[in-house]
Amino acid sequence: MGLYVPTFYIESFAIDKGLVSEDLGAYVLPILNAAGVFGRVLPNFFADKSGPLNILTPFLTLSGVMVFGWIGVTNTGGLIVIALLYGFFSGAILSLPPMVVVSLSPSLGVIGTRLGTICAVASIGLLLGTPISGAILGPTRNYTGLQAFAGVILIVAALFCAATRITKAGFELHVKA
Repeated sequence: MGLYVPTFYIESFAIDKGLVSEDLGAYVLPILNAAGVFGRVLPNFFADKSGPLNILTPFLTLSGVMVFGWIGVTNTGGLIVIALLYGFFSGAILSLPPMVVVSLSPSLGVIGTRLGTICAVASIGLLLGTPISGAILGPTRNYTGLQAFAGVILIVAALFCAATRITKAGFELHVKA
């Protein structure tokens, strides 16, 4: 639910707060998405070696931290840094779940059903998260509430992911999970 909140609102945040002009504001989202390209590729390389849950959990946590960091942004440089880092970390969140489903599946015969189920469940959250954030933002245009909402949702997702990892592999850090 919190994944796309920065993607939808970082540009309007930057313009409303006077951090960038409308001309530069149009480039904030492409900057975030450009970093997301690397975030979709590099973490997957490491996930092959250490396991997708071992990579997804910290990337979810760091995405939540970046959203909370977004609350404190007061200048253009900070905005660009948050956009780059959030784009990178959230890219992994978009690309790693299919690997997690495969790693948690006991046989190849159930992977398709599980992927379909997880996509159906995720679609509900992705569909509802942005409008809920818009309602939180409301006519006051106070972004702190929607930033906190997205950050909390991402941190809670990281906690669920960590619980899944612990259930699968225990507390041993060097286990591929």
